[in-house]
Amino acid sequence: MSHSTDVRAEGTSVVSITMQMATHPRAATRLAQQAVLRAFETSLTDGLRDEHVAFRLLANSEERQRLMRNAMTRMHS
Repeated sequence: MSHSTDVRAEGTSVVSITMQMATHPRAATRLAQQAVLRAFETSLTDGLRDEHVAFRLLANSEERQRLMRNAMTRMHS
């Protein structure tokens, strides 16, 4: 299996991708990074299970709850 070493994705630089990622919640970024690093070491079934666990962790996180409260407050203001 060969892996691309091109540092651009559809004309987007790594720096701009990194800057965009920095705007996302830290927990989500950390779990996404772990998933990418594990992707070549695990089976599809294990990857899907890991994704499910990550989703559940993030869906129940305090950060998500805080962001949802803030969004709801803005919507009703």
